[in-house]
Amino acid sequence: MKALSCALLLVLGLCAPVLVPSTAHAATTLLSQGRPTTASSTEGDGYAAANAVDGNAGTRWASAWNDDQWLQVDLGSSQAISQVTLQWEAAYATSFEILVSDNATTGWHAVYSTTTGTGGQQTVPVSGTGRYVRMHGIKRVGGYGFSLWEFQVYGGGTDQPGGPQWNPVWTDNFPGAAGSAPNAGNWITANGPNPSSGEVETNTPANVALDGNGHVNLTALNNGGNWTSGRIESQRTDFAAPAGGQLMITASIKQPNVSNALGYWPAFRAYGSAYRGNLGAWPAVGEADIMEGVNGRAQSSETLHCGTVPGGNCGEYNGMTSGLGTCGDCQTAYHTYAEVIDRTLSDEQIRFTIDGQQVWQVRESQVGVSTWQAAVDHGFYLVFDLAIGGGYPNTVCDRSDDSRRPTSPSTATATST
Repeated sequence: MKALSCALLLVLGLCAPVLVPSTAHAATTLLSQGRPTTASSTEGDGYAAANAVDGNAGTRWASAWNDDQWLQVDLGSSQAISQVTLQWEAAYATSFEILVSDNATTGWHAVYSTTTGTGGQQTVPVSGTGRYVRMHGIKRVGGYGFSLWEFQVYGGGTDQPGGPQWNPVWTDNFPGAAGSAPNAGNWITANGPNPSSGEVETNTPANVALDGNGHVNLTALNNGGNWTSGRIESQRTDFAAPAGGQLMITASIKQPNVSNALGYWPAFRAYGSAYRGNLGAWPAVGEADIMEGVNGRAQSSETLHCGTVPGGNCGEYNGMTSGLGTCGDCQTAYHTYAEVIDRTLSDEQIRFTIDGQQVWQVRESQVGVSTWQAAVDHGFYLVFDLAIGGGYPNTVCDRSDDSRRPTSPSTATATST
């Protein structure tokens, strides 16, 4: 049996978190997303500079078809820069440099340069301080211009290693004998059709069971075209970041590993408490997709759903989404997926990480204060789910004919400072 396996950790940070007293280091916060951009040129109306910092892997900036072009982002204030990630389209730079400046007119200095660029995704460590960060393309690989799907700048001053000292406030390590059910005091096991996909979720050990080693396995089964699978929801609906504080939710998850995974849709989510028993409250009450896999791809996505449908401030039905990003061994190894709701900032944030590396963030200012408050500033409940079919996988391809599809979560914990 191959199973989706998860360990869940919830942590809560108060407004004055205790910091670990040791040497400071550069933080790894994504600074560039949604910030103002300018460029030396664009290929046309569909290739604006802003496309490179919108977090959408399907939009890109493209320059005029000449060497010596640039793209820059305004971080809003001087920041310590620790890393730049460039996701190139096929029209990449073989020679380029990363420059920083405090005023965008003078004082540009290089923090990285290469004459052997290879395209694809390039992540380069840098060390510098500035408000403006520029990619200066010097030589193109071919006859087209320079083109970037994403231009991501990380850093943001200094922080103590580990940041706040998170204190657990709730944990479930999924103890128990193999084949037994998860603790009913902590979890509700779904039993009935899933209206969003097509399978029937059951509370039988064939679909939801502990493995005896600190994991709960959610397994999908195909019986003559009739699918059953598993879904568990936390009993508690009050996991919330307090005003002026932070909440972290994490789970260690191994996605299903099957030979033909078309149609499978494993997910780890947090739903606004008002959604339970009132499906019409979606998406206004908020849904954070901390991890979604699809069709067995070596990828995952992270999303905040909010506002109204269709469209609205959050661009529903897609939501404020990262799109699919690389997760090379998601089906063969455990990875820690996390969400931090940060209400310590004047512009509140949700940050999504994989194994401690930030991969996506959404800010209050991107969706509006009232939409954000309705979606974020309240309690949540947690869901592990293994759906078969549905809108997400069906946009790519049809449902798989595999007979079994397991997924397995492990430990669950909540912590506070």
